[in-house]
Amino acid sequence: MPAPSPGPGGSPGQLRAGRSAAALRWMRGNPLSVAGSAIVLVLVVLAVAAPLLPLENPVRMNVARRFTPPDRGHWFGTDHLGRDILSRIVYGARPSLRTGALTILLAGGPGVFLGIAGAMAPPRVAALVMRLLDVLMSFPPLLLAVAVAAALGTGGRSIVTALTVVYLPRIARLTRGIALAVLTQEYVTAARALGASGRRILARAVLPNCVSVVVVQSSLYFAEVLLAEAALSFLGLGEAPPAPTWGSMLYEAQKNMRNAPWIAIFPGSAIAFAVFGLNLFGDAVRDAMDPRLRT
Repeated sequence: MPAPSPGPGGSPGQLRAGRSAAALRWMRGNPLSVAGSAIVLVLVVLAVAAPLLPLENPVRMNVARRFTPPDRGHWFGTDHLGRDILSRIVYGARPSLRTGALTILLAGGPGVFLGIAGAMAPPRVAALVMRLLDVLMSFPPLLLAVAVAAALGTGGRSIVTALTVVYLPRIARLTRGIALAVLTQEYVTAARALGASGRRILARAVLPNCVSVVVVQSSLYFAEVLLAEAALSFLGLGEAPPAPTWGSMLYEAQKNMRNAPWIAIFPGSAIAFAVFGLNLFGDAVRDAMDPRLRT
């Protein structure tokens, strides 16, 4: 029996490619989308190219020039040890973006797997998986991250592990909800009636829908992860001094904010700027992937 024709709309791959092209065109024509994308691009370029930029060594101390206000030589001024704040902010973007990317990757893969398992596995296995995820989600996110990071010790790896533990159950629950919704669709029921195997349904229907939604949601989670990384670094759980991180810079600035407010204003502004740009970018990705949300 010949395979059914894909119809006038084209094959599923062609339809997905068409939707992706339409989403990209919409993002290019939306001012907020362009602004968010530009901010994210600037952050990534600065973080990657930091060693190539004409910046001072971010850990070099010069006590003679401590608390220098912003001027031509030091655009963002210097801190209590005479270190250039602009250089430390640029280099501080590297651990923040690295933590965000690793957290999303490490939480996304297992999260999608566990979410699909919670929807398609035998009832006992699915119940066990979901109860374990419920235990993790019963703790306040920041408190759980602090507990895990404190147990593992300070450093970037500890923060990545802690935030992965926080966001993995979120992604798994999201994936399970999408998978359950897809499995109730009429075309899936028809495919089962025609003898399609569970693997084929998983590969052709469940997995593509779940991955697309997780990608959109992950773009929104990225800003949350960056803010959480700054909070953990502020609490002393991030990179060990003198490595620059935005959170640790704010912690060091709190004792001298009255005499030298710029040592807190610029790192705080960098965090706000990054979170604002990532939120704009995440909202744009969400709206572009769902035509119903476009205005």
